[in-house]
Amino acid sequence: MVRLDDLIGEQLIMCLVNSEVASYNVVLHGVEHGGIWVECRKLEILFDHRKGKPKGTRPVKKPVFFYPYAQIALLISYSTEL
Repeated sequence: MVRLDDLIGEQLIMCLVNSEVASYNVVLHGVEHGGIWVECRKLEILFDHRKGKPKGTRPVKKPVFFYPYAQIALLISYSTEL
């Protein structure tokens, strides 16, 4: 059986409750008891995240969003190991 912890770093499709957007392509970054941490370009644009120029050799930081399980209607994995 595959657990969410096994999918960290993988790309998923996430459907949210009461969202105007049908689905989001996300990268799973973390799993907690109350929800998941995801990275998503559409959400980044929605929240109007502004990227600054990287200082020195450090890469630009991307925002990671937390969604409680109560707000997630469906998660779909591209995993072939299921």
